[in-house]
Order: sequence, then structure tokens, then C-alpha cells
Amino acid sequence: MLPTIVGVPGSWHTKDFFEDLSQNFVSRGYSFISQDAPGVLLKNGFEATADKDADSLRSGLLAPLVESGKDVVLLMHSYGGVYGAGAVRGLSKSERRQAGKSGGVVGLIFVSAVVPVAGKSTMDLMGIDIDHLPPWVDYNVSFLSVF
Repeated sequence: MLPTIVGVPGSWHTKDFFEDLSQNFVSRGYSFISQDAPGVLLKNGFEATADKDADSLRSGLLAPLVESGKDVVLLMHSYGGVYGAGAVRGLSKSERRQAGKSGGVVGLIFVSAVVPVAGKSTMDLMGIDIDHLPPWVDYNVSFLSVF
């Protein structure tokens, strides 16, 4: 049985970002599902957090899929790699099998995505901080808006 593909969109993208790709997967017999990250839809992006987006993905899509016994592959784009990777803790197929349960996450695909490291920010991974930004970054708090 083919796994269900879960599309995890990045910042400034809604689930519609995956429309064409979804049709390609479905035409090949896969189920494809996605949802908007709540933080992407907020008018005030400063209220958004990766943890909130991960919790929404986990409770809204991942947990129901794996609890119904389905195998799942996450296809994560951009920022989707951050909250998607955070949403899968404890849901891997091997962890669920050890607990006597069926279904689980069987794969993670990062497409032009941030591959997170526990305890590190994206800036940490890039080797920069707010006082040492690359010359192409124009940091201006008065114009800063996440979404």
C-alpha cells in the first residue's frame, strides 16, 4: 500500500502551493493531503511560532492519519521543514511498531527547506547573528513583518 503524502508548505505559502504536485501524486495512486500553517494565515505574524504550526500539523493531519494505521511521508518546503520536522516526534513507524501500533511516518522529504537541528535557530545554522548579518541583509525593525 502506498503511503499518504502530506504536503507541508513554507512561509508565505498556503496549501494551494501543492495543487499541481498533488494532482501528479494522485494520478499515480497516492493520497495527498495538506493544510495551511496557522502562522502563515495570521494577520500579525509576530504571534506565529513554529511550535504552534507543528502542533496544528500534528493534531490536524499527522496523528489522525497514523492512528488510522496509515503510513505517511512528509514533503516539506522551505519553513515547512522546521515545523514539519517538529510535528513528527514519536510518530515514526518504528516507534509505533514498538508500541504495538500500526502506521506511522516512514519518510521525510525536504525540498528547498530548512533542515532543523534541535536547539539551533536558522541563524545558528547559517553561522550568523543579529550583529553580524551578511551585507545583502537590510535589517530594519520598523519594516519588519514576518507575514
